Amino acid sequence: MDGNRTRQAEILGLTGFEDRGDHQVPRHLQAQRYPAGTAAAPPTPLTYARGMTEAAAEPTSRVDLVLARARADLHRLTPAEALAAARDEGALLVDTRTAAQRGRQGELPGALVIDRTVLEWRLDPSSPWRIPEAIAGRRVVVLCRQGFSSSLAAASLRTLGIDATDVIGGVEAWLADGLATHDGPADLRE
Repeated sequence: MDGNRTRQAEILGLTGFEDRGDHQVPRHLQAQRYPAGTAAAPPTPLTYARGMTEAAAEPTSRVDLVLARARADLHRLTPAEALAAARDEGALLVDTRTAAQRGRQGELPGALVIDRTVLEWRLDPSSPWRIPEAIAGRRVVVLCRQGFSSSLAAASLRTLGIDATDVIGGVEAWLADGLATHDGPADLRE
């Protein structure tokens, strides 16, 4: 690594990387290589939207590896399972899509809309900025447009001790499965 990238890695605590020219491979992944000249294998199987697997969409970036690690600890739900969890088990559906995305795709019945930038503060039962529905032990099911950022959000909530997961394929899968939406208004929590 050049001096600047080495310093950045040290600041972020990313030590132990092998420089591969255009990217670095963590040393703990170097033993898990694909054929010569390719990147290291992901540490866990990946699940992508709408049934794609890691064989169909090999991770090529650090964010793909972060996503794979986040999903390793999640029991992700299908849209129908998420709806049933909310209806039958009292799980809290949380929609993190932008206003523009919700305007195009519709609002989800029973979901609370919480901006991703304040999600942890609103759902942590010990936070003074929590919403009333943030009750210790209550399951949280996060939805985003395609089921990528919701995986990262759910993993972050789990670090706070919250029973959180997300929906495979996000709202796009919800719509593809023919589940209901409405035109609003949304139950927006700021």
